[in-house]
Amino acid sequence: RARSTKVLVGSLWIYIRRYLTPLILSTLLILFYSLTALVNPIIVKNGLNALNDLSYKSFFYVIGMFFTQLGTGEFVQIQKRVDPIPVGAQQFQQLISLTIAFLAITVISWVFNSLSTRVTAKMNSQMLNDVRGDLYRKLSYSDMAYLKTEQSGNITARVTSDTTELATGIHLLTMLGSQIILIIGAFTLLMLQSWIIGLISLAAIPIAFMMSTILSKFGRRIVLRIRRAFGSVSGKMAEGISGIAVAKSFNREEELATELRELNQKHYNYSKQFGKLMMFIMPTMTALSYLLFIVIIYASGGLNLPPGDIYLAVNLSQQFLFPIVMLAMIFPQMETAFGAMDRIIDVFEAKPAVADIEGASDLLEGDDSISFQNVSFA
Repeated sequence: RARSTKVLVGSLWIYIRRYLTPLILSTLLILFYSLTALVNPIIVKNGLNALNDLSYKSFFYVIGMFFTQLGTGEFVQIQKRVDPIPVGAQQFQQLISLTIAFLAITVISWVFNSLSTRVTAKMNSQMLNDVRGDLYRKLSYSDMAYLKTEQSGNITARVTSDTTELATGIHLLTMLGSQIILIIGAFTLLMLQSWIIGLISLAAIPIAFMMSTILSKFGRRIVLRIRRAFGSVSGKMAEGISGIAVAKSFNREEELATELRELNQKHYNYSKQFGKLMMFIMPTMTALSYLLFIVIIYASGGLNLPPGDIYLAVNLSQQFLFPIVMLAMIFPQMETAFGAMDRIIDVFEAKPAVADIEGASDLLEGDDSISFQNVSFA
């Protein structure tokens, strides 16, 4: 991109400031969703530890009491006939409370996620409409020299795909805060759980950053090639359709079809490379997370941690690692969004080939009459 980040952010701010309220609301909803994602593993941890404390006799006793009460309502009579196990009953009541809390927080988390998705989708669609409307109005009144030098497919790509990349960048911007909250919260809980496990998770950061940076670099190159190839295919197709009568007159249908086929094949090859890269990214990150899980489980066994604490350590390490990977991949995608904004600004700042002289009168849109002043005819 040719312009600085400050210039691009300033141009983008013109559209963002119109939707500050939904943007802040979406960010807050995503933050609340991130907090619920940190609370649920703690509830599961307490439930697993409570279940681990139950002996098998206590467990089957309280299960029997529960289903007897549920089916016949004879809980009091059964309790009188069978020797109670106070510890088991107490642990079972704790499990019931934790289960209810887990389900409630899961529902609340789903509500937050659903609302944030709706707000973000509505905001992005309205912002897309504004940007595309401004672009279309600018192109409608652009100088003919600009329309001649630019391929029609490239102009179409700026109105469609570049504006879509811009909306994707806005969505990633709202996700940025939630990823940071997840990283800080997960690492804090890991250190409180066990500083050894926290340091083990911390050691995975350089590896994750290195892998995600390399993959993002290759991915960005492929995406740029795909976008350029898409613009060429769109331009050639638009020119071929608009000039089909001329092509038929000079018997050039086969030549145009061959050119379009070659461009389309190039676009297909780049898309296939991107698909292979995507197929490689997720298994690689999954393998890294599994390797981290193995190390954490081994260390947890050496520390004699209960099963619930081991589950919490594994879950938090995952919530700590994947946001870091996402952050490393978000910044290149934000760079792509800035590049799209740069190309959009090119259209807005396109200067006419014939400029008005200094001090020329403005053309009034409301008056289309013609008047002659200080003109004499021989």
